[in-house]
Amino acid sequence: MAAEQASPGTNNPRQAGNTKLVIAAVVLAVLAVILTNIYIMQIRNENKLASFPVYILQVSMSSGDRLRKRDIREVRVPDTPTFREAFDEQMGAMDETGLRVRLDQKEPLQRTAHAGEILLFRHFTSPDSTAIDQNIARGKRLKVLSINSKTVPGALRLGMFVDLEAAFNTQSGVQVLPVMERVKVIALGSATSYEASSSRMSQSRFSSITVEVTPDQATQMNLIERVMIGNFDLTVRNPGDTELSKIPSGGINPTVVELVERRRPAAGATNNND
Repeated sequence: MAAEQASPGTNNPRQAGNTKLVIAAVVLAVLAVILTNIYIMQIRNENKLASFPVYILQVSMSSGDRLRKRDIREVRVPDTPTFREAFDEQMGAMDETGLRVRLDQKEPLQRTAHAGEILLFRHFTSPDSTAIDQNIARGKRLKVLSINSKTVPGALRLGMFVDLEAAFNTQSGVQVLPVMERVKVIALGSATSYEASSSRMSQSRFSSITVEVTPDQATQMNLIERVMIGNFDLTVRNPGDTELSKIPSGGINPTVVELVERRRPAAGATNNND
């Protein structure tokens, strides 16, 4: 009897086993690549979380130039108290949110900056305080407000956005009410030095700020200052936060306007906040 021959459709057991081994090896190799990439991404994310960005100018810029994304290069700096104090508080280096706001709003530089310099907040403020009147928007006025510097968290800088609150005597007692939200600090008044609790380096507290308001708002703020108790309290907000949660209508709080109108001092009266 002739020997039986394997049918063409029948797989050799040894070949089938080799095929499975090859497939398993390929799968393991792919998994190894995926796991390696995941590990690398985790390391990068950890390094990014442990650092903060500092922006270096790629080109020289003059006053009036508008910053473009391609004009800067990002450098990551270790996120330690020493570096934070050096770049944020002492130098006033532009942070990620501040950069995004200035790029979105196409805000022009107010100072000359050279290629290779670190981008600073003060690059967007006028270097000459005597020329501050030339930067006032048409139809607006600058108003100086006395502030309680002890309520300001961290170092106060030009260009920051703050919310204003003040205390008032009401029928139900003393109440602290929001006066304005998201007000830009145009200028800073006289400063007193103090030693920061976290270091021996001297920092400054400012006794007043200058803000830009409409003529009507300037008059209303004058009246508010005569009626309120003490100085304005500040809370600093993220420059990209445009939400007006307490005063949706914007401007001066209508509740405060109504309150001070009812308590308008008689002619010749002076502020009695002592």
